[in-house]
Order: sequence, then C-alpha cells, then structure tokens
Amino acid sequence: MTASNHVLSDFANINRRLWNDKVDYHVASTMYDVSGFLQGNDSLNSIEIDLLGNIQEKRIIHLQCHFGLDTLSLARRGAKQVIGVDISEKAIAKAQELATATNLTVSTQFICCNIYDLHQHLSLHESENLFDIVFASYGTINWLPDINQWAHIVSSCLKPNGIFVMVEFHPSLDMFNEDYTRIENSYFNQGPIVSEREGTYADRTAPIRNQSVEWCHNLSDVIQALIQNGLRIETIKEFDYSPYDCFPNSVKTTDGFYQIKGLEKKIPLGLLDILRKLRSTPQDELRILLLGLDNAGKTTLLKVLASEDISHITPTQGFNIKSVQSTGFKLNVWDIGGQRKIRPYWRNYFENTDVLIYVIDSSDRKRFDETNQELSELLEEEKLHGVPLLVFANKQDLLNAAKASDITDGLSLHQIRDRPWQIQGCSAYTKEGVKEGLEWISKTVTKNKK
Repeated sequence: MTASNHVLSDFANINRRLWNDKVDYHVASTMYDVSGFLQGNDSLNSIEIDLLGNIQEKRIIHLQCHFGLDTLSLARRGAKQVIGVDISEKAIAKAQELATATNLTVSTQFICCNIYDLHQHLSLHESENLFDIVFASYGTINWLPDINQWAHIVSSCLKPNGIFVMVEFHPSLDMFNEDYTRIENSYFNQGPIVSEREGTYADRTAPIRNQSVEWCHNLSDVIQALIQNGLRIETIKEFDYSPYDCFPNSVKTTDGFYQIKGLEKKIPLGLLDILRKLRSTPQDELRILLLGLDNAGKTTLLKVLASEDISHITPTQGFNIKSVQSTGFKLNVWDIGGQRKIRPYWRNYFENTDVLIYVIDSSDRKRFDETNQELSELLEEEKLHGVPLLVFANKQDLLNAAKASDITDGLSLHQIRDRPWQIQGCSAYTKEGVKEGLEWISKTVTKNKK
C-alpha cells in the first residue's frame, strides 16, 4: 500500500498503537509461555544462547525488547545489568511487572522510547555507561526507517571491543504476502510498506485490527551500515527454520523448529550474526568485492583466505562475508554468487568498494569470452571507477589451465589506465599464489593512502 504523508510523519505512533494492542494477547499466548517463564523457564533459544556465550557480569542493552522476557532471561543468566528498550509503554509496564514478579528489579531496567531517541535517556558519551553487549532479537529491523542511524546507535552503545549480537527473521521474508504464497514487495528498500491486518502472529484469532508501517532492508544494507559504524563481522549465518511457530501454514521439523509449508528448505527464515566494535580506527578496514562467474572458485578462495576447511564447498546462492587479516588491514570480503540470474544484482554491492577481486577459472576456456564481457562491464561502472582490480587466474593446478600471461592478453588488461591492476595466477585448492594476491592489495592500498 502506498504511504501517505500522514503515515510517514506518524509511523512511530502508528506502530506504538499496534504493539500496545498486541501485549495482552502475547502475554496470554502459548508462544510466549509467560507462565512457564515465571516458573523458571528460559525464554532464550539455543541459537542466541550459543551466540551470547558467557554473559556473567556483562552489561547488556536489549533493543526493541517487547515486554521483556528475553531481557529478564539475560538477567537470570548472570548479566550484571540488562536494560530493555521498547516503543510500547504497555509492553514496558508489563516488563517491569514481570521483573518484580521474578525478583530481577535490581539487575534490570526498562526504558520506553523510540529507539532513535535513545540518546535522550542514556548518557552514552560517558564510558562507564557503555555496554559489553548490544542484543536484538526477532522482528526488529523491519520496523526501522533509517538503518544507518540504527547502526550508529548500536555502535554508540558499545564499549570498544564490545559485541553486537543479532538473531533476526531473514529480510527476504518481508518480500512475501501475508500467507507466503507470492512475492509482493521488493527485497530492496523502496520506502515504507503500510498494511492492515487482523490478529497477531502469536494469536491469529485475537480480535484486533491494526495498521502497521514497515520497511524492507536487504541484508547487505544492514551489514554495511554496521561496518561503516565501526563494527567488524565475526560470524554471520542464514538458516532455513524459525524457532517460533509464527508463520501461517507452518510445519514442524524433526528438530522442533518450524518452516513454511511448501517452502521447506527453499528460503532462509532466520539470520544470526555477531559484530565486534573495533578498537582500531575504521580506516584500517577495507571492503573487498569478490566477483566472477559461477564455478570460478570464489567460495573456495574465500575459505582459503579465511583459513577455513575447503573439503566441502557449497556454491554461493546469495553472498558470503568473511573478515580476513592482511598486512596492516582487516579485509571484509563480500563473495557474491556468480550465476547468470544473480549477476544483475552485483551492482547493489558496488558502493564503498575499496578493492575489486575478479576470479577466473583458468581451465574453462569456453567461457573466456563470457568472463571477459562481465569484467569489461564491471570496469565501466561509475561506482567502481578507479577501484584497484586484482584478477585471480584460478585453478592453475589443472593441466589445461591457461597461463596468467595469456589471460592478460585475452582480457586486454594492459589497456586499463584508470586504476591499479594486477593478475595473479593461483590455485585455491593448493593455496599457491593466494598470499601474493593479498600482499598486492595491502601494498596498493597503502600506496594510495600516501
């Protein structure tokens, strides 16, 4: 539904009313199991428990905490202090009531505010008020109009070397209609999505009908916003199930999780990541874009760069991100799938690229014209103008592999005048030549900074 100017200016109040109306039905629902929580059950799932690790004596802020079950579970697990933040005054009142009922008022605090106004409630300029962990869980980013401002808030809450832990429903779910039978919205942010629905995900028979205002934020925008605000990726993973039975027509897996009927194992339902706030300065990090045709060996190469096992490789269907240490730099490497249907989306990842790595299968001579065409088009892209280019002539361990010098001539690399470039023969399988490529990146970027 197209958003009116009134909706745009009043989205916070619209969504506040929505969440106020949900509280009573959520508290009474089987999904939230408040009675079990009051008897000592942990509301956190194994997914986030594993991510959080030992939180004894940690200061934690839980953003968009709803009525505080997970916030209070963090306190039960030994956190020194946990602050929960939510826009709904009714949810915060219920959270405070539960804190009293569970004798957790000393270690917990709840703040009712729009997350964008958090600085008005916390003195984040004082180092003793910063947090060891910022936590966000399930159904958060789709309510945020400005993902960059949100990332700035996350970063400003963290101590140096503190971590941001997010477990979230996958952004691709926002593309679907209400019953997940067809794609209705763009994966990419094209402005607010206004809808009106009956019931709520925890109780579809609840006699409430509310308007809501949401946004689609694709995964690269979310991660890039966090990186640009001084955070470093440590873990990112997508998974094909939900720990909650909150989707229409869901089916339960043998592991006790949930998938959408008809889409089992076909779409990602969940996302988890850990990002750490850097002690070093942001300019010590580089954004590396890793491109090439499918089957060129990009994912194997990325695993080698990250010193990971390469015995089992799954072709990239979307993208992978790894942080790699090189001489003087932390390289955030984005590996984007090379299948023909995915290549038109490469341009969505060009922004703020520091170095372009293009990988070629040196043994697949039938596709040299195709790979040449793709590279030529990349070098014409305005957002990649002047970006240093490293070509990895991969699979040099194979007998029929073309030499790097022959590939140089075939790609007319000597005609490149608008950027530094290098071709490096390599084998991701044997690791030969990979280190030399990284060394060229470090030297080139260092030289450009002088």
